[in-house]
Amino acid sequence: MAEQQENTKTLLSQTQNTGAWGLCLIISLLFSLAAGVVLIWISIARNDLGYEIFKLQKEIDNGTAHITKLEVERDSLLSPYVLNEKAKELGLRIADPGQIRRLID
Repeated sequence: MAEQQENTKTLLSQTQNTGAWGLCLIISLLFSLAAGVVLIWISIARNDLGYEIFKLQKEIDNGTAHITKLEVERDSLLSPYVLNEKAKELGLRIADPGQIRRLID
């Protein structure tokens, strides 16, 4: 009878150990699944951020190119030749000596 009780206790402790290991296995699987989902989410967020940075960089490059074109156009419109032609169209001429007066600040 004592031997049967010892066998029962041993069997009970083995069953409890198996249950503890099973619980640990389930918890580790759930943790691994959660970690995998988080890693996938972070990867997607990183790709979205990279695409947004690429798009903003492209906008900056387009703006810089537009600024450069506008500066070239401004410089060409302010060139002496173009200004002289515009003055001729409007009937303007170079001032004679004595017609220009300078004001001292």
